[in-house]
Amino acid sequence: MNPVVHLLVYLAAAVVFVVVAVGAFRRRGPRTATATSLGVLAVAGAWWSLADAVSVGPFDERVQSVAALASFPGVAVAVGAFACLGRSATGTGWIPSRAVLAGLSVEPILVTVTAATNPWHQLFYSGTAAATLGDPVLWERAPLFWLHALYSYVLIATGLVLVARGWWTAPPAFRRQRWHLLLASVVPVLVNVVNLTGAFGDLGDPTPLGFAVTAGVIGNAMFRQDFIAFAPVARDVLIERISDPVLALSPDGRLIDANPAALKLLLATAGPRLGTQLIGMPASLVMSCWGLFDADGRLVAAEDEPAHLTLVVAGTAMDLEVRASPLVDGRGREIGTVLVARDVTEVNAQRARLVEQLATIERLRSDLAEQAVRDPLTDLHNRRHLMERFGPMLGEAAGAGEPLAVVVLDLDRFKRVNDEHGHLTGDAVLIAMAQRLRECVPTGALAARWGGEEFVVVVPGADLTEGAVLAETLRRRCEAEPLGSGERVVRCTLSAGVAAYPVSGETVADLLLAADRALYEAKDHGRNLVRRAVPGGAAEDAGRVRRRRRHDDDVADEAAPA
Repeated sequence: MNPVVHLLVYLAAAVVFVVVAVGAFRRRGPRTATATSLGVLAVAGAWWSLADAVSVGPFDERVQSVAALASFPGVAVAVGAFACLGRSATGTGWIPSRAVLAGLSVEPILVTVTAATNPWHQLFYSGTAAATLGDPVLWERAPLFWLHALYSYVLIATGLVLVARGWWTAPPAFRRQRWHLLLASVVPVLVNVVNLTGAFGDLGDPTPLGFAVTAGVIGNAMFRQDFIAFAPVARDVLIERISDPVLALSPDGRLIDANPAALKLLLATAGPRLGTQLIGMPASLVMSCWGLFDADGRLVAAEDEPAHLTLVVAGTAMDLEVRASPLVDGRGREIGTVLVARDVTEVNAQRARLVEQLATIERLRSDLAEQAVRDPLTDLHNRRHLMERFGPMLGEAAGAGEPLAVVVLDLDRFKRVNDEHGHLTGDAVLIAMAQRLRECVPTGALAARWGGEEFVVVVPGADLTEGAVLAETLRRRCEAEPLGSGERVVRCTLSAGVAAYPVSGETVADLLLAADRALYEAKDHGRNLVRRAVPGGAAEDAGRVRRRRRHDDDVADEAAPA
């Protein structure tokens, strides 16, 4: 083949390598080990291709010889990078250690020194041409060359196995990527094997061309299939990075593994007495404050029900939800237990705040509902609530065969209080009267402001006499003690009418009418009196009774001396 054509072919391969190297290093963020391995492989391939380009190009034999020997560091670095690429591309999150990198550096250094000094010892290439740096085509391969070849093929085979394993175990979404990588890896191996047999004749070393094909295929996978960024993450990497504590226990109850979050939590709760090497220790001892083990050290956490516990970490309470699951191997045999703890401190705090907010809302709702049935001035129940509750109270009394008393109270000449002392004083009198009712009515009774200066008290279990006693008590207190507050205090008497179930009536309307008629009778006989309803009295319309009584009160107020 024409030397110029040889030169151009190898230069083209070097360009492909450079493009792949630049792309790999630019995309190295998500998966540094994979991107770096690919980048180093491409750089080494570019070096190898350039050296071969010079060794077969139209140059002096001595220049060709030096270039041929200079290609071997690129070869050694390329095969090491390929092995690292196969290892890192499996999605395990593997990163080469310093020891691995140091080991992979030994052969490139040795082969560089050996190739540079070959004219003196001829252990890499032998023959007169090799000793005098003559035509490289005439060189004979010596033992160190074959040792280097063996080393290279071992690394290439290792990389191939890892790539094949990655393809075989990859999820379906990543199979195409792995297949491209596997296919690209086989090409240079086949080319190199054929070259060692001498089948390519004077074409030179075609291995860099095979690696260029590899780089091209991988570059296509990198740019079009997002080979570096879009890759599976190993489960062990996920466990290491997960913020929830994850612990593994052996069947005999020892701690056999824990992710960093779990170790941090264990060290914070176990105390300094146990030291820092917790793996291998009995879990019941390491986790003694967790409350997950019985007195015999057996795990008591159930699989289907998470355990809830509170730990004190650095002086702060932490709420945990711990779930236990069996740890099984690939054959389904149980080999231990996995504990996963979730920090629910904030969740519980939010739940507590939500419960508190709901309680506040419920209290507000209850307050609003209560305000709707309360008289805004006296804070007694209003007429609406009285009518809603009177029926059920009467029904309960009828069902139990017990009496029920109804007392209707009215402040005497209340219009004069408003006219002479003002409505603020009138309001103070009504408020004081309401307080007096609260002090005197028995537990279970219902006291309400009926309207204006009129009040109604319903007393379950009280008969006509007991209702009259209650009314008389209130009348005497009003007669003896003035009503009001502060400077707004006046003397004001009251009149009352008392009715009772069943002697005065058997319905709400009948009882209110009977009590109202009795109240009218008390007003009619001079006020400041208590009157009981007369059984079987004339059925007079309640509205008519009230209108006539109100008219009589107004007339009496106007006629009374100031």
